[in-house]
Amino acid sequence: MHAPFRTATSAVPHDVPGAEAAQLAAELIRTRAGESFRTPACAIVLGSGLGKLAEAVSDAISIPFADIPGFPAT
Repeated sequence: MHAPFRTATSAVPHDVPGAEAAQLAAELIRTRAGESFRTPACAIVLGSGLGKLAEAVSDAISIPFADIPGFPAT
């Protein structure tokens, strides 16, 4: 059984609710992450209180929620 997710390089079907916002978010993330994001090992979305974990990750790319189209500001 395969996981129901799309990779950062997959196009989002236009008939899916929120597809336009998802496409804009994906484009911003690819642009901000640059070439290092072409084959990511993983992605971690952190909430408040987990800053120490973020500091422990090497080669991390940080993008605030408020910068991503369609994501709520925290």
